[in-house]
Amino acid sequence: MEQVPTSRAIGIPFTRIAREDIGREITANMIALGAVTALSGQVELKHVLAALLSRVPPKTHQMNQAALERGAAEIARVDMDALPGEVNGFEEEEV
Repeated sequence: MEQVPTSRAIGIPFTRIAREDIGREITANMIALGAVTALSGQVELKHVLAALLSRVPPKTHQMNQAALERGAAEIARVDMDALPGEVNGFEEEEV
């Protein structure tokens, strides 16, 4: 396994989920987008979904929505309190 640049990393197998669960590897980016959206908490998933659906062909709406929601669901399963409190050797600041 490759070394990640922080001790505070979350490993989510986007490509495997896309291939095995969604059925198309090309949706790995939508799974990642859902995960980052949920992790950041800066934008509601429903707004990202609306923007996404306005940009993809209608016949792919269901697949892309499933991928986006799956990414968010993967983050919801992560126990954030169990992650180390340091980033690159420095204590993370409270905001």
